Amino acid sequence: MNIWVKGYLTFRDVIGDIIILENEAGSYRLGQLLERLSIEHEESLGYKIFESGDGRVREHIAVLVNGVHYSHLPDRLETELNDGDEITIFPPIAGG
Repeated sequence: MNIWVKGYLTFRDVIGDIIILENEAGSYRLGQLLERLSIEHEESLGYKIFESGDGRVREHIAVLVNGVHYSHLPDRLETELNDGDEITIFPPIAGG
């Protein structure tokens, strides 16, 4: 199974423009994929995605699965990912 992951703005600097995560052992849930990214990029990414210690995605981080914010999916972080899914991750955006 291949899953496309795109990081935008500061996350692009960390994980690159597009990476493909392969999982031959079976399927991923969204939360598992985010944990894997956090572990692989621990110093620069892990603390930015999750609240410390509780496994919740930080409030201002946008994580989309095929263009839909994960909070709008029935299973949220437990959403089962499929081959070819595209995950996009946006850091907090501020402006005025």
